[in-house]
Amino acid sequence: MRFDEILQKLDETLEFCNSLGLSGIVKDSRFVQYRQHIDSLVQILASRPPGESLPTDVHEQLRTNHLRYVISLTESFELVLTLPYLKTVDPKIARQKLKKVLAGPFLPTDEDQNSNEARNLYLNLTLPQNLPLQDLNRKSASLLTLRLSYRKNSY
Repeated sequence: MRFDEILQKLDETLEFCNSLGLSGIVKDSRFVQYRQHIDSLVQILASRPPGESLPTDVHEQLRTNHLRYVISLTESFELVLTLPYLKTVDPKIARQKLKKVLAGPFLPTDEDQNSNEARNLYLNLTLPQNLPLQDLNRKSASLLTLRLSYRKNSY
């Protein structure tokens, strides 16, 4: 998936979150920051003529913020893959889970015991998208993960 496609699908996912009444949480979430980083990458690529190197200052910006760009792309990509599934579950459950997933600091290294629930639940939602499942379709695997997330100490 191209960066501009991730950006478009992230917008769709955040709009879905807004439709669940999470607009206040969305606007303060790390995913809005991720969106800004991805949009920056899209703009950089769109402004560069094919075959030309990046200007030195842009190259330095990318190098300096490499981890932020990688985290933005990775977490956004994985979240947008869950949207088709999230649209099939009870909106109250989707809202409850997304409310928690949207929280948390920008970088995983900035987490502490009070803020790591967001990424742990995020992992529960996105893991089925990343596993080669032979006998389970993605919907069944996502449902299984969602059910497991209700278990005490499952995240």
